Amino acid sequence: MQLDAAWISEVTSEGQAAARARGQRVGTPPKLTPEQVHLARQMHAAGHPAPSIAAMLNVAASTIYRYVRHPSPPDTAEDSTP
Repeated sequence: MQLDAAWISEVTSEGQAAARARGQRVGTPPKLTPEQVHLARQMHAAGHPAPSIAAMLNVAASTIYRYVRHPSPPDTAEDSTP
């Protein structure tokens, strides 16, 4: 069982490295487009509460908090390259 898990982990890591080398993004797609992130940041700066922004953009409030607290969207292909 442990041998299978180690092999799966190794093969997965190799596949992700190959995808990154091809310039593909690895992982879950972003929930918001760059335009939506910009809009969310503007609205948050103007004093709109995160839950109302989230409802408008059809995402969870935690997604809005994550995007307004960080200068760039997390897990972008540029950030994940070694």
